[in-house]
Formats: sequence, structure tokens, C-alpha cells
Amino acid sequence: MSYSSAAAVGAIQSLRWPIERSRAGVSRSGPSRRSACGRSRQLVKAASVLLKLADCFQPSIASTGSTREMLRIVAANQPKTFRYLFKQQRNGAATAPIHGDELQYVFDNLDAPHRGRARPYDVADAKVAAAMADAWVRFAKTGDPNGGDLPPWPRYAGAREPFMAFGPVMKADDGNRTAQLDMIRDYYGRQGRAQR
Repeated sequence: MSYSSAAAVGAIQSLRWPIERSRAGVSRSGPSRRSACGRSRQLVKAASVLLKLADCFQPSIASTGSTREMLRIVAANQPKTFRYLFKQQRNGAATAPIHGDELQYVFDNLDAPHRGRARPYDVADAKVAAAMADAWVRFAKTGDPNGGDLPPWPRYAGAREPFMAFGPVMKADDGNRTAQLDMIRDYYGRQGRAQR
């Protein structure tokens, strides 16, 4: 996570406590106090909207958004553009994978240290690693990752925004957080136009 995204997330999280406390206070107050809290309710409502928007600005969605914008530019000039989403939770872990967790899978080298230490893996991990490594080798040789036991992997193009999901179920799908990413793109587009 970059310093700026960490600072933004920290600032957003620091807003949660007073906003949530104010929301609870307004809802617990009696009828006479509620009418006196009209402005507070408006503030809490506006803050609630901000918190919902803040959920879209988590580092993972910021990374996904910048990748999507890059793919749109590249796909306009290079028809052999493919997108993937890594969903495999190593060794059945409860936590979702984070940026870079797929690297050992791409090279089918699950025994290599990951983030400085050996990590356990299971048969499902080995299956995903073999499929990813095969797809990357085919792409390096031919410019197309399709083939082998992998389901058809569509090229990235158009409004569908197709991708291949690598995880417990390997399948092609469309869109990934499209509504959130569109909202962020549109918001910053308006900000940029307003500053001109």
C-alpha cells in the first residue's frame, strides 16, 4: 500500500468512530431531542454516504481501477489483451489473496519462499499453479493463453470487461467491481474538469 493510499484509508477510518457514535446518539434520542438534532441527522446522513464511498477507495479497488484503465488503453491498440483475477486462497486459508500472492502460482513454484517464509499448500493450489503456468507459457509462445484444460479465456474488449478467474473454480467471467470502478472514474473525471 502506498503512503498516500494508507493515509487516505487512515483518514477515512478515523472518521468512522465519531460518525458511527453520532448516528447511534441520534437514533437513541427522544422525540424532542430528535427535532433539535435535525442538523446532526443531516450531518450523519452525509457522513454515512461518505463512508459508503470510502469503502470503494480501499487499496485493492484502487489497484483494480488503475489496472482496468490500463487494459482499456492497451486493448484499443493490441487485440491480444487478456485479464485475470486471482482468487485462490492458499491451503484453504480464510483470507482472500492479496497483491502478489499469485506469483508462485504463475511459475508453478509453490515450494519457493513467499514473503520470506515457506507457505503450506494443498492439491487445489497445485492444480491452480499448473493451470496458470501453462496459460502463461502459451501466452509467451503464441500471444494467446487459451488451450490445455483451461476454459476458453476471452480477450479483453468492450463493455463486458471479460477476465479469467483463477481459484477453486477456474472460469471466464465478465466485469469485476464494475459499478464501484465506474463511480470512482466518473468522480475523478468530474473533479478534473472542475479544476480546469
